[in-house]
Amino acid sequence: MRQADRGLALNGSGALVDAVVEMARFDEAGLFERTRKIADHWEQAAHALKGAPHVIDIRNIGLVAAIEFAPRPGGPGQRSAECAEACYQDGVLVRAGADLIVLSPPLTIEPDEIDRIFASIRKALDTIA
Repeated sequence: MRQADRGLALNGSGALVDAVVEMARFDEAGLFERTRKIADHWEQAAHALKGAPHVIDIRNIGLVAAIEFAPRPGGPGQRSAECAEACYQDGVLVRAGADLIVLSPPLTIEPDEIDRIFASIRKALDTIA
């Protein structure tokens, strides 16, 4: 019986076993430690958007961030969609949702790539109404 089959038989979910195996691979590759080391750079870059046009809140944990925009009167969600489109045209992919953009880069991201992401967001915010 394969490990995943035993997990399915024992707890009803082979997904749990698969997740534990993948987490062990991430740990062996040093991705967790790398993420801890680069998270400060990510946080500083995200919070550097404080005071940018339309930004009302910035939240982050580890290598995940959400940037909330003031809603446009009569057009909720439009600013985040416009920001996402401008970033895409600039070669940066962000997810728009409601009045915010959500960022979750690969764990292998480099500091210069972090800087590029947030520079693109800043550039987009400077151009949208």
